[in-house]
Amino acid sequence: MKNISYELIAASLALIIAMPEIMGSNWKEVWLFYYKGLLSWKTVEKSLSKVIKEINRRRIVPEVIIGVGRGGVIAAGMLSNEFIEEVLMEDVKNKKHKTMTPSIQILSINTTIFMRTDSGNRRIEEIKVNMDNDINLVDKTILVVVAQTYTGQTLREAVHLLTERGIQRENITTVSLFKYKHKRNLRPEIVHEPDIFGEEVSAEKTVPWKNADLNTDRY
Repeated sequence: MKNISYELIAASLALIIAMPEIMGSNWKEVWLFYYKGLLSWKTVEKSLSKVIKEINRRRIVPEVIIGVGRGGVIAAGMLSNEFIEEVLMEDVKNKKHKTMTPSIQILSINTTIFMRTDSGNRRIEEIKVNMDNDINLVDKTILVVVAQTYTGQTLREAVHLLTERGIQRENITTVSLFKYKHKRNLRPEIVHEPDIFGEEVSAEKTVPWKNADLNTDRY
């Protein structure tokens, strides 16, 4: 009986240790998710794949991808790379002797977020956006990208900035890799829903290149 008990204990411990691997993860990712509030890179890849599929389903061929804020610039680069890889893979599949990567402009919109702390609670007071170039984007097909959206305020301000420059709203598609789930009793005012998003995740989590405790670039 003792031998059986030891064997059962050993098997149970082995199962616990192997559980993250069985689920396609590892203990480091589990620790980062539950204790640091960071999403895994695998989750980012999954979300990115969903966004790409939806863009293709809508037959959107972007000429310009604009990243909004720091996370948006990273997400814009990822999206651009996926589009370029798709074209190259298709050329290889069709056995083309010459290939040319698609010409996609990557631009950025800078964000300045003004915070206010009242009774220990931090909240957004104002978001300002600006774009440091005079490139003519009229009649271009544009993706406006953020990594994560909470209220949609950043996307709304970015769209407003572009339409003020004469760009038609129908030429702009707003994209967020992650959209946050809100608890009913803590649901903020949603001012802009992204046209396309990848995964919906808990509001306590953030992207792996950020610090959840100091995270502001998500609105």
